[in-house]
Amino acid sequence: MFQVLKSLVTVVGVVSFIASGSALAAEAAAQPQAQAYIHEFSGTVTAAVGSGKPEPAQKNMQLLNNTTVTTGPKSYAVIKFEDGTVTLLKENTSFQIQNYTYNAKQPEKSSAFFNMVRGGLKMITGAISTPTRDALKVATPVATIGIRGTEFLAELVNPLNVVCIVGSLNVTNTAGLMAV
Repeated sequence: MFQVLKSLVTVVGVVSFIASGSALAAEAAAQPQAQAYIHEFSGTVTAAVGSGKPEPAQKNMQLLNNTTVTTGPKSYAVIKFEDGTVTLLKENTSFQIQNYTYNAKQPEKSSAFFNMVRGGLKMITGAISTPTRDALKVATPVATIGIRGTEFLAELVNPLNVVCIVGSLNVTNTAGLMAV
């Protein structure tokens, strides 16, 4: 199921993808005004703000709220956020940064809400999910995933597969709540 994702993680490299939260936060902070940025990518990857025209991705491209990143076939993108959160988008994924607000001085007032329209991702959360339990959520067409200081995989296939690697998740939809 996640064979392609596992291959991509190998290609990206453990050192490149999994780093300490403070190092990632420092790297993102070096880029002024960045909510997040594209750390690396391969293949066809675009980014569009709101209903604007999709632009080809570039390394270190800044991503603001209401930006949708889309990967094509045999493509991937690694997005890094100010708090140290790292997201790997697998091929054929559409991922929107709906609202991301991180304040290092007042982390309890920070929050992130993402929308995975299609495809799959691997996310390793940073400082944003530590002080407040419900600070980071990923919505999908079939459920919302509440993240609690976690490393997880999510893929929209018949209808949603979620794997919690570290930490805990809550998956909620009209049928109710499931803790993972």
